[in-house]
Amino acid sequence: MCQRQDRTVRAEEGAMENLLGLLRLRVRRGINLAIRDTRSSDSYVVVTMAGQKLKTRVIKDSCNPEWNDELTLSITDINVPINLAVYDRDTFTADDKMGEAEIDIRPYVECLRMGLDNLTLLYCLCLFS
Repeated sequence: MCQRQDRTVRAEEGAMENLLGLLRLRVRRGINLAIRDTRSSDSYVVVTMAGQKLKTRVIKDSCNPEWNDELTLSITDINVPINLAVYDRDTFTADDKMGEAEIDIRPYVECLRMGLDNLTLLYCLCLFS
């Protein structure tokens, strides 16, 4: 095994040792998002947490997009929040940020510790431009 592969394997093993679990998010929809193009928006969501960055697909021409995308984050520290940002995709310029939110996962982890793992936890997010 070459040195580069060896370092990668050791880094992955170290990350696995610190792994507390996996968190599956379902990004469902946006409601009444701002118009950023001529008549609508081409929106998508970016989820970041502790160096991880995941994106939904782009829904074109809708201020009420329905993504229903499932994204999975690796949890290594429950004190690190999940950040969500909604963007409008642009072709010739930088994408427009439409809104953002931060989710503290500690209350959800506490529910799991209390044995409330059968609960469906919904997080409603209202974004204002």
